[in-house]
Amino acid sequence: MWEAGGAFSVAGMNLVEAHLRSQAAGMELVAGVAGLSFEQLRAWGPESVARSLLALFDVYFASTSFTRKQARAIAAARDNAHDLPTLLLIERFAGRLKKQREAWDLRIEPVSYTHLTLP
Repeated sequence: MWEAGGAFSVAGMNLVEAHLRSQAAGMELVAGVAGLSFEQLRAWGPESVARSLLALFDVYFASTSFTRKQARAIAAARDNAHDLPTLLLIERFAGRLKKQREAWDLRIEPVSYTHLTLP
């Protein structure tokens, strides 16, 4: 909604604040994709973001043979408040691994750290 002075707000936040807060809540943002289609996400933002969110949702919330590792990764990412860019970076490397067990181990390792500093 546009406010006086030309600022756009979302639930009382300006657009920049809303964007940054949503990025900071990485796993919550990914979980929020549940039930949404690519078309719905695309209507709200860039195609690349829609695809990235759906890909992360498939990793962290879709059926897998490694449900315990999946649950550990989700819990650690939430507990350590990892943001969306961090989750995307982790997946960039984990997604390259051919063996799913190794991919889950790679996901769990960095999300278990409290402060993960990106280059």
